[in-house]
Amino acid sequence: METVSSGFAGFKIYTSDEDGASRPAGGTRGVATTGKEVSSSSKVGESTRREGRGLRDANRIGGERARRERQLLRDSFNSVPGKKNPPPRDDEKDEGAIPIYRLAWDTSFGGVCGSFDDETALGPMRYTSGPIPENAVPASTLQIFSVRVTDLKDGLWWPLHVYGFVATRGGADHNRNFLFRRTRDNCQILTKKDPVLLLTGPSRAVLLAGLVTFEVQLMAKSKTELADQVLASKVFYFHQGSRREDSICTRIPYKHCTLEFALAPLRHSVEATVTVQLVDGSWPDGHQGQVFSCTDSIKDTKMLLLDCPDGTMPIGPDGMFELSRRVVCTELGGRDKLMVSVQARRVGFLTRNQAVFEPKMSGTSVGMCDLRFCKMQVTVAWSLLSTSGTHAGGK
Repeated sequence: METVSSGFAGFKIYTSDEDGASRPAGGTRGVATTGKEVSSSSKVGESTRREGRGLRDANRIGGERARRERQLLRDSFNSVPGKKNPPPRDDEKDEGAIPIYRLAWDTSFGGVCGSFDDETALGPMRYTSGPIPENAVPASTLQIFSVRVTDLKDGLWWPLHVYGFVATRGGADHNRNFLFRRTRDNCQILTKKDPVLLLTGPSRAVLLAGLVTFEVQLMAKSKTELADQVLASKVFYFHQGSRREDSICTRIPYKHCTLEFALAPLRHSVEATVTVQLVDGSWPDGHQGQVFSCTDSIKDTKMLLLDCPDGTMPIGPDGMFELSRRVVCTELGGRDKLMVSVQARRVGFLTRNQAVFEPKMSGTSVGMCDLRFCKMQVTVAWSLLSTSGTHAGGK
């Protein structure tokens, strides 16, 4: 994982205490007021008026959502009239307040946004083709590059067999947008040399309007399910600040480990959905393969879309690469460009080629990656982002 040391000024981190209270990080830079460490390394044309209006609305709605969510969370944390909650287990008490957060979510959004456990029904490419509603604009988003497990303690050691999920929730529909999801019989084996979770999401752009909630429920597999240990269980929040620099690395401590999130807040951005298709030649046997993307604004941090260290590239009968991730975001209206690279490697040999795209508000862009022994067509589907959730634009 590559990270950039600069931060996002005014970007607030919220973490839940053992008493369940949601508090912003403050005081000393990178340390939450709870005393728990949360560090930060540190075609416009006629649509301009619509974008400006949409962004103002998004900021207003985002602020209202953030205030409403924080208040509802506080209310739910502080008292639940007529309900006696079971005492939390030690790991729940130490690692966060998932049951309390669930109760707060049900109080705030239950019935309106479905069930607490629902996955988001909003997919990517909502406005790639067809009419574009007025509330679809370039918007602030959160780019999530990687999640790394570090600092194992309390009886855990490498290799680590991990299952569970990491998901975000936002103002679009308040449902889970999974970044990582594995069952117990399909766990990921992490090692000290490679402790990075294999992310498969988000399934759509993560809007940074108001609070973005991160929900983490990860388990460490043992010989029996009863012996499995809670690796990380917590809810924490990010709130959009006033100025953007580059990207941040945030460390979230837990009882048994620390999770490092490499993130970048993007302003005035659009969603890009990437597909890669083999159109000439064949992938060579025994060559490790990678597909990754990056942008001009954050060149030093790459988003891994596919990683095949064993040399077996998942290519379908139609030549389509089965990417682990395919949704990225890039800023619009400046000099930012999206680069998608395909790389092949074996001992003593490395070849790489990239397709470069200028961001658009809608439609598709096509480029080529030529590795000499094979050629890949890279297609990017562009889409604006709805600032008003499920009731303003379709699914």
